[in-house]
Amino acid sequence: MSAVWFQSLKRVKSDATFLDLVETLEAELEQGTGVDATDPQGRTALELLMAKPAPSALAVRWLLDRGADPSSCADVRWQIGDLYPEATDSSAELLNKQYRAAPYLMLLAADEARHGVEEGVADSGHYADKFAAALATRRRIDALKSGCHDLCCGFRAHSQPLLHPWQSHWGGLPWLPQASLPAPLAADPRLVLAVQINFDELIQGELPHPLPSHGLLQIYVTQPDEDLGEEPGGEPVALFWPEVPADAAAWRVLPERRLTALSLKVTDQGRALSWRPYRKLPEAEEQLAKAMERLPTELRPRQRDLEQERASYDFGLLPRLYGYEREMLPEGHQPLLHMMHTEHGGSLFSLPTSALAGNATDWQQLTHTYYYD
Repeated sequence: MSAVWFQSLKRVKSDATFLDLVETLEAELEQGTGVDATDPQGRTALELLMAKPAPSALAVRWLLDRGADPSSCADVRWQIGDLYPEATDSSAELLNKQYRAAPYLMLLAADEARHGVEEGVADSGHYADKFAAALATRRRIDALKSGCHDLCCGFRAHSQPLLHPWQSHWGGLPWLPQASLPAPLAADPRLVLAVQINFDELIQGELPHPLPSHGLLQIYVTQPDEDLGEEPGGEPVALFWPEVPADAAAWRVLPERRLTALSLKVTDQGRALSWRPYRKLPEAEEQLAKAMERLPTELRPRQRDLEQERASYDFGLLPRLYGYEREMLPEGHQPLLHMMHTEHGGSLFSLPTSALAGNATDWQQLTHTYYYD
């Protein structure tokens, strides 16, 4: 076993670091180190690389070209599954996923070349085709949107680390001013923080929307007693501060106001939410048809792709609802936030259309609709 070989491989964190170390690795092979040599823990070079959070595609390709045995690694289909294209992915996100999936697809293809493909199991070509098709579909959808005017805006929710109290988040610890509790909270100890939205986090200007340009919104709901079989319900309480605090010195944390009900839990509870803007295709079929006619035939999305695109507008801030969820929306209301719960059902927060008016929004008219799916 060559210590230099494995020490160099451990330093490979990216394609760039691999290129810095490739001459050293070439020299080790020339001096007799086996490409499938194992370290004291029994791991080959490929296993060391594939165990990294983001394996270097160039390094994996280099090892496979020099005869490394792909069967020394565990099945990588679950890593590919984590990177599987989704209808909500932008072109940039799809390209990122495609590149991150490349090392796993290389390994899978090399293993198939040696041992064949198990019947009934998706092969590397299937996954590669899915990535290519998703990117082509996204580019066609984007081309269609570019031919439409005055498109509505929405914001998709993505999780990220929770680093400070003012980030947007579902559930979690509520922070409130050191002064006495707001009257609605003082009157009802069962009110807990459902969601906090920091409007300063939204990208402003590029896509117009009816949300405030700044400020902090906290929405409190009644914590159901699930031991007694209670279900979520009751009127929400919305607290809004026009300015996000500069620091927490004048605020205090209230752990007793934390949401714990399983019926209201979401997948990313306890993590911060980031809001990624997107443009929605027009609802009017006539407007959509005219935009389609202006596109070259090869750039026109298929009907199935249009349906998947529209279905992706269901959740997040300023969603567009379809089917059953749309029936849950109170008449004359604009959906503000729609979140899916991990157990079943979802929560829909909405306002009368006239009440959702940017920095002048009347938060006292906010409604919470909890439903089963």
